[in-house]
Amino acid sequence: MKPGPYDIQLKRGAAYTPSAFIYSNGATPVNLTGSTVKAQIRDKCEGTMLAEFVVTVIPLTGSIQLYLSKETVASLIALGTVFREKTVLVWDLFITPLSGDAYCLLEGSVYLTPRSTQL
Repeated sequence: MKPGPYDIQLKRGAAYTPSAFIYSNGATPVNLTGSTVKAQIRDKCEGTMLAEFVVTVIPLTGSIQLYLSKETVASLIALGTVFREKTVLVWDLFITPLSGDAYCLLEGSVYLTPRSTQL
């Protein structure tokens, strides 16, 4: 299974809380009961892990909810490679169903930008 490309844009000072839904044949939610889901941000592919998402799985709806706190996002700003005034890191999301085979569902770049608004 080829992972779907999904780049993330993080803003310093803001939490990040996306959701993903897994469907079979594009219409039926996949039952994720017993599945393990992990998502991490690294400095480069197979590099140092910089953050791990808090993952919530809602099994019967096929829903995967990810969370990074604003403090975690802020700490990442200084850790990546700067490209065109943005910090660039990498991430991916793996699911391991009860069968035990791990699959990478999503992967991409993480772009971090400083904030303008002072909170």
